[in-house]
Amino acid sequence: MTRLIARALLCLLVLAAVAGGGWHWASVIEFERGKKFYDSKDWYQALSSFQNSVRIFPWDPEPHRYLAKTYIHLLEGRNAQTQVQLLKKAEWELEQAISIEARYPYYWYELARVSEWGERLGAEAARPAIFSYHQALTLDPNNPVFLLYTGRYLLNRGEKGQAKSLLIKLISVDQYSALELSSVWLMQGYSPEELIDYFSVDEEALIKLANVFNGHNRNWAEMVGKKAYDHAPDNPRAILLYSSILSRRGECEKTREILQPLFSQPEYRASAHINYASCLYATRQYALAENEYLQLIRLLPRSLDARQNLAMICLNSNRTNEAKEHLIWLISQPEFNDRGRKAQCYLNLAGIYEKENNLEEALKYYHLYLDINSKDRRVAEKVRKLENFQPRDIIYSPWGMNK
Repeated sequence: MTRLIARALLCLLVLAAVAGGGWHWASVIEFERGKKFYDSKDWYQALSSFQNSVRIFPWDPEPHRYLAKTYIHLLEGRNAQTQVQLLKKAEWELEQAISIEARYPYYWYELARVSEWGERLGAEAARPAIFSYHQALTLDPNNPVFLLYTGRYLLNRGEKGQAKSLLIKLISVDQYSALELSSVWLMQGYSPEELIDYFSVDEEALIKLANVFNGHNRNWAEMVGKKAYDHAPDNPRAILLYSSILSRRGECEKTREILQPLFSQPEYRASAHINYASCLYATRQYALAENEYLQLIRLLPRSLDARQNLAMICLNSNRTNEAKEHLIWLISQPEFNDRGRKAQCYLNLAGIYEKENNLEEALKYYHLYLDINSKDRRVAEKVRKLENFQPRDIIYSPWGMNK
């Protein structure tokens, strides 16, 4: 009798396991179907499939997570009230995923992002965003994404002191993410001098910070560039950074002096010529600049900047044939696609041909220029006059007519 009861129980367990496995398999099929809709951005079909997956087998965290992500995509174009409702649903789904797998840090991170969004809309989250960010960092303390977004959240809330410790850690973990957080730091109006101190761990970090400062304040960038160079005067990247600062100031002799070691290094020679030539060109030392650009073209035959500046130098010295050669080469290059620069080349070529009395070519390039700058009335008027021009309008010299 006891054996019969044991066998019956065993059969029931096997049947339950088979049934449970079947339910799970059906849930997985629905989930994979939902992911295909999700990847094709068919949000409503994805939503339906993920909801079906969760109904069939609610103990898998991933369908809950994807259901939350789909709710987030449905926020676009909704009013604030509907957005709050969708965020609440996303929050609830992520809570379900965490209740199943609490040690997966990305569930906590995504819950933090959803809670933060809700806070911005004035909604009350089930858990404060900072709590979920903290949980994610506890589980994965060196994750640069978690450090970056937690730091951003704190800075936007005015919590500079807490954000500072995350920034310092981020500098040692991932300097590029640290630079992104530095931009938020500056936008919040915090001290750039403090940032410089944090990034002074090495010259490479300072060089990267200088690039961030370029987008905010050139004086800060110059301060960092000088510090990087003082920190490591033999570092080629520090030399190039500081020389570009000196070049912008028009200090060409000093620029050449600190670039001298790089002119003999194949890896950095072209960059050194670019910085020195830029200074000479900006200060109108055209003869010296031309020599630098010619050397640069030997090193980088397809340098667009060098060719364009050479063309302008030739125009300034009335060497129109050389200028024309450079300009025609430039506009024939597929990679020369900046519309503003291309328009300037067309205008220069049109002017050259007009002076040569080649009106057909002049009009061709004026029209190409107007295709880009159609509102330039001065050039449009010039084109109108040239198109109405007749040979009889030319006043010939009587001596020329006698010949």
